[in-house]
Amino acid sequence: MSVYTRRLGAVRFAEGGTLLMHTAAAGKVTILRDVIVGSSADTPANVSIYIETGTGQILWILGIIALEQSQTVHLELRQEMLPGETLWASGSPAPFTAMATGYVFAE
Repeated sequence: MSVYTRRLGAVRFAEGGTLLMHTAAAGKVTILRDVIVGSSADTPANVSIYIETGTGQILWILGIIALEQSQTVHLELRQEMLPGETLWASGSPAPFTAMATGYVFAE
């Protein structure tokens, strides 16, 4: 069992949209540790990061924020993701990147 974080997902947006970053697996305990988003665009990128539960409920990790040019936001978390929950990145209209790290343990 590794005590180190692993990359759960990373996405790059060219013009915006919504992309899946990670799905918590059955039989595993997933801990979301870090979320990092950044923009290198000339215009602000509106970004949000959220978990969608099995019932469709949205749990905001990072509400909609405007990332300025060359701005990076780093969130340090200890959020458990239940099996089947999904981690999403969403934003528009400017390009941005998002990455999530965490732990995945056997139950």
